[in-house]
Amino acid sequence: MMRGNGFENGPSTKIDFMHRRLCSRFEEGIYVMVQNHSGGWMVKGGKAFGWSWFLTLQIEGECVSKHVRSLCTNGPDGIWASNGCELKDFFTAGTYTTATSVEWALAELMMNPLLLRQAREEIEKVLGSDGNILKGDNIVIDGDESPGLTLPRARDWSGLEVTAAQTIGVCYGQVSDNLPPAQEVVDLYKANGIGRMRIYNPDQATIQALSGSNIELVVGVPNENIQSLASAEEAATEWLLDNVLSYSKDVKFRYIVVGNEISPDDEIAQFVLPAMQNIYAALASSNLPQIKVSTAISIALLGPSYPPSIGAFSSSSSPYIKPIIKFLKKNGAPLLANLYTYFSYIDDPKNIELSYALFTSPKVVEKDGSYEYKNLFDATLGALYSALEKIGAPDLEVVISESGWPSHGGNAATVDNAQTYYSNLVNHVSGGTPKRPNQPIETYLFAMFDEDQKGPAETERHFGLFSPNKQPKYQIQFTQGSSQSPPSDQGSSQCPPSDQGSSQSPPSDQSSSQSLTSEGILFSLFLPLSFFYFW
Repeated sequence: MMRGNGFENGPSTKIDFMHRRLCSRFEEGIYVMVQNHSGGWMVKGGKAFGWSWFLTLQIEGECVSKHVRSLCTNGPDGIWASNGCELKDFFTAGTYTTATSVEWALAELMMNPLLLRQAREEIEKVLGSDGNILKGDNIVIDGDESPGLTLPRARDWSGLEVTAAQTIGVCYGQVSDNLPPAQEVVDLYKANGIGRMRIYNPDQATIQALSGSNIELVVGVPNENIQSLASAEEAATEWLLDNVLSYSKDVKFRYIVVGNEISPDDEIAQFVLPAMQNIYAALASSNLPQIKVSTAISIALLGPSYPPSIGAFSSSSSPYIKPIIKFLKKNGAPLLANLYTYFSYIDDPKNIELSYALFTSPKVVEKDGSYEYKNLFDATLGALYSALEKIGAPDLEVVISESGWPSHGGNAATVDNAQTYYSNLVNHVSGGTPKRPNQPIETYLFAMFDEDQKGPAETERHFGLFSPNKQPKYQIQFTQGSSQSPPSDQGSSQCPPSDQGSSQSPPSDQSSSQSLTSEGILFSLFLPLSFFYFW
């Protein structure tokens, strides 16, 4: 049994609160699923049962709304009307067994973030790293397709609109002397439905402006601070207290990125992993394991990369990157990588077609075994995936921490090309790559604004999606799947929406019935199994 948390002495006030919170959270969702159930019934012993009823069977009576109880009493089409609701037998049996066990298991997970992370990792092996059930998915556990081990297809759950997780963020570089105040920048992110931000140092004004915004933050440890954080865990704890812990209740920190494009030849390269380890330890001590620690690499760490299947880290970079990859695997963190097809194109325009770099090639350009590549982005990422396979990390998630195209200052640096690249990139990454199909790629566009103090190349000053006066340079839809348009009162500071609509979330009173996240999946995975245990 569960020990060491006061559980052995009976439910505490805190656990009672958790119980009430869990009940209220699931109550509406259960009612909606039962109300909107369509099809999928099976007959057993002369009685018809459906997946919606399977779900209601396992919820403790206290958690079932009076509406669901009413449906149970009467049953759809009078199925149970003449039998006096035989489901009551299941509630009686399940109250002190299945439902209570699941409820207390969830309470244990809430109080033990490490166990919760392990449970999520197990779920992701079945559902994928995005944690969502998408239309057309048929989730089968251990290859067994019996009704007790297969979750129903999402499309069979009438009334549930399940959309892909947002994959796009935008880097907020600040090497400029004419940028808007931090609060106006955050408001611009909100107005355009940009749900993730990457900053390169823990700028206090920006972090404070993000308070309560629901924008997920990727915060960088500047290269010049890495050595001091590697020196002792106490230094990392102090840095964490000043820049993360002080704001963690109101700001959604996603990753802490130790260094950006560190070369193995740099003097500070030796300190990157120790700094990552110290920050990770400080996070664990602060009960914040959900914030992942990583580093952002340059694609230049690759040696051979063409064709993608021979991709490997160079001999000079392998001693640097291998221990970092081992750390990331052990702690369930992704590798961040900056990927620019623009620089690859201008370095070799004779052999790389512009259309291949802009996602506009009408034909397959590179056939690599069973993989066919129509764009340079996928081919480059495929080479990185191959390199990870060769060092024992075939499943390590890669986050594209920077990608963009300049609008001025060099070969092929035009507004039209930049518009094409950014728009196609946003639309493309939700579908994965030939080597990892149907796996959305978390991607950060570079950058939010033109930065007039960058250089030395002129193009470095023109990667912005917006001008410093907050006017959009391009028409870009940052997310897919929503049917609502951004509020019109934001005026010209918004990128005009495409016909796909904006990313605004459904009203909060509907959200519980419109998405299935990892926590909900965890609950759902228990229910069909437990039903057949008592059947």
